[in-house]
Amino acid sequence: MPKVDSFSIDDRDFLFILESKHKKNFSMNYHTHNFYEIAFVLEGCGKSQILHKNQVQEIDICSNTLLLWDGKIPHRAVDAEENPLQQLIIIFDSDYLLRIRDHMLIVDLLKKENPVVIKNALFNTQLKPMMREILNEMRVRDVGKDSIILSILCRILINIVRVLNGDFRYKNSAKDKRITRSLEYIHQNFYMNISMQETAELCTLSQRQFSEVFKKETGQTFTQYLNSVRMEHAKEALRHTGKTVTDIAFEVGYDDISYFNRRFKQHEGMSPRQYKQKFK
Repeated sequence: MPKVDSFSIDDRDFLFILESKHKKNFSMNYHTHNFYEIAFVLEGCGKSQILHKNQVQEIDICSNTLLLWDGKIPHRAVDAEENPLQQLIIIFDSDYLLRIRDHMLIVDLLKKENPVVIKNALFNTQLKPMMREILNEMRVRDVGKDSIILSILCRILINIVRVLNGDFRYKNSAKDKRITRSLEYIHQNFYMNISMQETAELCTLSQRQFSEVFKKETGQTFTQYLNSVRMEHAKEALRHTGKTVTDIAFEVGYDDISYFNRRFKQHEGMSPRQYKQKFK
């Protein structure tokens, strides 16, 4: 029977974020702990080993893998030779989790699957800025940092639930899986100021390669496709809400109302106000 350590933190209602970089030939015992843990692998490869009923279960982990634990089952990380793991680790206790209104989603999720393992490249790419923001807030200690950290953790945990429920992914797909990833990214972030360059980087393509493959798969340029997605959301809001055209333009990603009006008329053959009146 392997040795199992038990780690306990006496503080109540806490959250910490740690940067863990293993050295070569690093090893750890199986361990349990009295707090939740989110481990995000920045670099390296290895395995996460779980001790369950005296049997060892292994999960392959590498860069951009996320694991969420409740700490109750014995586990440890084992590095690949010559490629040790570097991770960002957020730990928080059950009292801190109670601050989140939908905390039972996480509790119930971990009853079904412990640990939760996510290797969704799209989700994990968007997770990095959130982790960095928590790190920065912990370091600078500006006013309101506790509220910001809580809100970021809430976003991370709820998005974990969504990705496992299948709500996070754009359902349609292209033949080229790299373009499927870009479509997911556009549909998740259409209201943001996203660019073809960052979307191409997500697909590990140059802008020229991305432009060619995207047009071949979708029949549209990146800008045309992004605008068409925004227009569909704008039309939905015009038909079913009482919001003003200015509010809707802002919500779907346009800062310039005149530009939005021109784009909408090109797309629909009428102005947003005419469209709204048509479906009033």
